[in-house]
This record gives sequence, C-alpha cells and structure tokens, in this order.
Amino acid sequence: MHCLFINKSFLSQLYDIVPKEIRYRPYMFFYKDMLMMLARNERVDESKRVWDDLKREGVLIDQHIFGDIIRVYLDRGMPSKAMDIYEEM
Repeated sequence: MHCLFINKSFLSQLYDIVPKEIRYRPYMFFYKDMLMMLARNERVDESKRVWDDLKREGVLIDQHIFGDIIRVYLDRGMPSKAMDIYEEM
C-alpha cells in the first residue's frame, strides 16, 4: 500500500486556516479527511487534536466513517488508537 506522507507544518497550517474562513461550517468529511491523513502518517497527537475539535464542534459522523478511521489505524499498526475510536462509537 502506498502511503502519502504530508509535511507536518503544511497539514497544521491547513487545519488552522480552514476553520477561519468566513463560510466555514463544521463538516464531517473535512474532519474525516484530516483524521485519515494524520493516521496514515502516524501523527497521533495531531489526530487527537482533530478528534477533540470534531467532538467540540458537535460534528456527527456515521458508522462508515468510524470504520474508515479505525481501519486506517489498524493498517498502520496502532490497535490501541483504533480501540479508542471504537469505544466512542
């Protein structure tokens, strides 16, 4: 499986800029994409921040997205992080 490695500062800048846009509304797929990229790049601390923000903003995610995120963590060899997400379903 090919994994896209993202520059940490670019990803952090993107995550910090998007919510400041005037038309920004919390959007499930924005958070899903951020979590998937962070998990694929084994950036656990940053993914925790995104997960906490998702919950704080009241974004509802469906079981398919939960499954996608859990699968990425398992594929990257992080079963404890996958279980953390599973327990919040």
